[in-house]
Parts: sequence; structure tokens; C-alpha cells
Amino acid sequence: MNLDECLQSVRGFAEAWFSHGNAVQQIWFGARKKKFRTQIVELVGMYFPAVETLNKIVTDKCESCKDECIVKIFDGWTLYDIAMASIFIDQMGRNHAAISESTGISVQALDKVALNLALYVYNQYKNPVVSAAEDAPSAGSTPTNPSVKDTATEDWSAAKFCFFSLIFRHTRDSEYVHMSLAMLNAVLTTICNAAEILPPSHDLNVTNGYASVTPPQLPTALVGVLDVVDDAGLELLQRFAAETVATMETARVSQYKERALAHDVPYVLTGLPKGVDSSGGTPKAVIRDCTDEFALNCCVLDAQCNRGDHLRTAYDATGADDGVEDRHGGCQQESGMPMAGFLNAFQTDADPALRAALMAHPAVPRMRAALQRDAIGEHTVLLISLSGGVDSMAHAVLLRLLQPEFGYALGALHIKHPNRDDATYEEEWVTFVAQRLGVILFGYFVEIQRPHGGTSTGISRDDYENVTRLIRFRMYNEGLRILSEHHHHHH
Repeated sequence: MNLDECLQSVRGFAEAWFSHGNAVQQIWFGARKKKFRTQIVELVGMYFPAVETLNKIVTDKCESCKDECIVKIFDGWTLYDIAMASIFIDQMGRNHAAISESTGISVQALDKVALNLALYVYNQYKNPVVSAAEDAPSAGSTPTNPSVKDTATEDWSAAKFCFFSLIFRHTRDSEYVHMSLAMLNAVLTTICNAAEILPPSHDLNVTNGYASVTPPQLPTALVGVLDVVDDAGLELLQRFAAETVATMETARVSQYKERALAHDVPYVLTGLPKGVDSSGGTPKAVIRDCTDEFALNCCVLDAQCNRGDHLRTAYDATGADDGVEDRHGGCQQESGMPMAGFLNAFQTDADPALRAALMAHPAVPRMRAALQRDAIGEHTVLLISLSGGVDSMAHAVLLRLLQPEFGYALGALHIKHPNRDDATYEEEWVTFVAQRLGVILFGYFVEIQRPHGGTSTGISRDDYENVTRLIRFRMYNEGLRILSEHHHHHH
């Protein structure tokens, strides 16, 4: 089969594949469905030989697939023809894989050829390449390529443009996927502006709340091949844009999972949160839910453990002013009064009665018995998961109280998730508590979101739960490793 016959196959495929204009055809997304198998088999039988020929010609004659090489191969083809050839190879490769059990040419190999042709078209719309056989353009003139005929823009449609952008999306490479979305967004914006309607909300700079993406410089001529489309075309462009956003998220999540599970380690959270200095004070993270500026979170032991009776006794013993109404289950605090008792007990100048009150708490002997049962001692390294809630905070306080008695190394780990708006406040809270307790605190930020409702986050719920569990235990292991090295170095 020669190139002229290949061109006829490309044009025949384009006519069949886009026979219904911009209306969605189920066969586009049903290559592996039984009801479309007969049609797919016919298409493959009719057109795949041309795919094989194009693949061989391009790979044999154009090792690096530079633009100048493609110019020589496709001499006489329009840019539109080459664009359709890239779609032809991209789609027929998948159709063939859907029905064929033989290996043959891999989809990945055909994707590479399709991408190179699509990039050539993309670049030609931006910077036409002069054929090596032609004289260089004179100064001040616009470069042209006589070997490639002017594109027939009237043959483009929204559907064809969508499938052209799909070639870049299929790479799963972030740069090319961003390019795909940028093309779709630019065309949508142009069309919507011309029709004086609002453009779609697929903002390239805001992708589900994650890092912004810098749009590539798009060739105006490529964007201009579609100036007016029907309602079906507009809907199709919006659909492809939404799917491309989802692909961006999936690619980002995949790259993050690989990095997190193989390379990421926890960082050390140090210093005091905003609004708190060495002289004390209550961070905003602590009092954010307290209209009277009572630090509810600071009462995690005071309010939850016997309603704070032990700590209230300690305050009474020091003669502290008890004039503030007990609004929050035994937690009493006013301006000028020290922070909640369980944190003050660990300060260097803490009242001995306050620490004694904590040591008298009934949870202390139970923790002591557990440590003795497990033979915890000076050669032991303990890392506690510190979420900021009552359970983890109580354990942190109890382990810190008994640390001098048993001599173990103690650290904490806080995992920050982007699933809630108060995640930063939580991190500030546990950082504050760890600083007051004198416990080294490791932190780690999980860069994927739990899927919820109809919002796509690039990961399924089951995969999210599994991956975050693996990440969490990796951070535990790495935190223990760092803490152990530090402990053994000093002992």
C-alpha cells in the first residue's frame, strides 16, 4: 500500500467515524462492547493495513520524527489530512487492540506515531516549517511551506477537534494533557465569546483545588479552525474538556502515589502557630469555635477526664482566681490565666501541684501497667499518631508524663488531609500541643482527596482508602526510623 492509498483510507475513515457530524456516536466509546464488534471488525479489516503502512513509513524514515522529516514524507498532504491521519492512527490502534488477540503493533507504538503527527500539525499552525528543498524566506517575509498545502479549515468540526485533542490526552503525560485542555478551553472561549454566552467552567488554573497549571502558548490559527459550532458541538467540546480535567487529576494522582510510596518522608513540625509567642497565648486554631474565646481544644483532658476535677483541685491549690463561669465542662480560663492545666504541667516553671494532679489521674496507672506489660524501657522508641482529638491527645499526655520513669524515646506524627477546611487549624493545634509537651512532631501532607458525591478527584474511594493507609504506615516507619537514629545517636 502506498501513501496515496493511505490518504484515501484516512479520508474514508474520517467520513465514516464522523458521519453524524458533532452528534455523539456510541461506537466512539464502545469498541469493546459486543453490540459494536461487527462494525469494529469491518473498520479494522478495511483500514488497519493503512495504519500499518503509515506506522512503518514514519518509523523507518523518520527516526526522530522532526518536522522537516514529516514534510518530506507527507509531501502534497494538507495539514488537515495529516491531522486526520493522526486521529486515524490513534483510534484505529485502539479499535484493533479491542478485537485482536494477537500482539502485532502495540497501542503505545501507534500512539507515539499519532502524537508526532499531531505535534507537527500543532507546530505548523504556529510556526510553518520551510522544506529543506526550498530557498530560505527573504528578510521580513513569513515562512511558508510549499510542500504542505494550505489546510482546508472548512473540513474541521467540533468532533474532529475533540478527537485531535484526545491524542494529547492519551499520552497521560502532564504536559500534553495540559495542552489538550488548553486547546479545548481556548476553542470553547472563542466560540462562546462569538455567541455572547458564558464559557464553560473548566478553568485551566483551578483544577479541583490543586496546583495551578500554566496554559501553553496556543497557535491562534489552530484555535481559529472552529469559529462557529452547533449545540451538539458545544456540548461535545465541554464533555471532552471535563474528561480531560479528570485525566489530569488521574495522572497527577498516579505520579503522586508513585512518589509518596517510594520516596516521601515526614517533615518535622516546629515552632509556634501564628498568633502565639514564647510568652504563651492561645492560637486562633484553638479558640476558633469558642465565641467567648474559651479554648475548648485545650480542655481535652480537663473536660473529658472526670470533668476536670483533678486539674481544678490543682488550680485551687495555687490560689488561682476562679471567677470565670464554668461554661465548658470544667475548663476555666480567662485573660492572663495560664493555658489549660494539662499543658501547663509540662512547662519548666509549672506548679508541682498541677503535675501531681495529672499524675493522680486514674488513667496514669493503667498506662503504666501497659508499658510494664510490654517491657517498654530506655531502648524503646515510641511514635504516636497525633490527630488532635481526645484519644490521641490523652495518650500523648500520658506517655509524656511517664517518659521520665521509663526512659523511652517519644515522638508524634500528624497526617494532614485536604478533605476538610480546618486541616490547617488542626495542624496548628497539634504543633502547639507538641511544642508545649516537649515532644518532637513529624508531619506529612497527603496530596490526594477522598472522592465525594459527583466530584472526581482522580482516584476511586477504595483506592483512596488503600493508598492513604499505605502512605500512613510508610510515614510511621520513616518517622520511627528518624526518631530511632536520633535516639541511638544520643544514647
